[in-house]
Amino acid sequence: MTTKIYQLRVELEGSVPKVWRSILVSPDIDLFELHQIIQTTMGWENKHHHRFGIGRRMYAPEELEVYDARDSRKMKLKNALKAEKDSMTYEYDFGDSWVHNVILVRILPKETVKKFPYCKKGKGGCPEEGIGGIMAHNKTIGDFYNFNDEYCTIERIGFEDDFRPELFNRREVNQYLQMNDYGCDKYDATRSNTQGLFTCLNCKFRNFCLSDLNDDDDDDEI
Repeated sequence: MTTKIYQLRVELEGSVPKVWRSILVSPDIDLFELHQIIQTTMGWENKHHHRFGIGRRMYAPEELEVYDARDSRKMKLKNALKAEKDSMTYEYDFGDSWVHNVILVRILPKETVKKFPYCKKGKGGCPEEGIGGIMAHNKTIGDFYNFNDEYCTIERIGFEDDFRPELFNRREVNQYLQMNDYGCDKYDATRSNTQGLFTCLNCKFRNFCLSDLNDDDDDDEI
């Protein structure tokens, strides 16, 4: 049994503004379990294939038959990231190619952590599934807030009334992390993506005020 806990920072590459999560996890989990935790904490819908990149090696679930990838269930997190500042990538949806940087920020004594997995902090709402990738996401956010306007006028034409791209519900994420599969349904390779394989958690995360998250105390910056 582990005597340590990992504090990870998971950040969506290229997002403006930044979308990131700080999570506490056991180093004894495998990479498939980490995939489930990332899906839930980020707010993805788990509709697409994924893979981890560690140096030149790729890892994904064996049943997904990702080219040149080793089985992610056979790679423990503690063997993937061994020291503080070690990092790897997590790519979700090879079409839109959402690349996340996963950094081991701190290795903590287990007795100092009350519960895990646990989302400690985070900022930014998860992009919409199927939007077209990071450039399309950034354009959507820019259009919503009209960043190019001299007075930063909020333009809401064409958006739902409750669309709030900055929202992220940490409390509800932590509730889901205590469920089976960390709140993320397992991939069923026998069914089509068009049949609604997964429970959509993303929509549940968008409609809450998250004043407890929108602070400037980024104590996990490295």
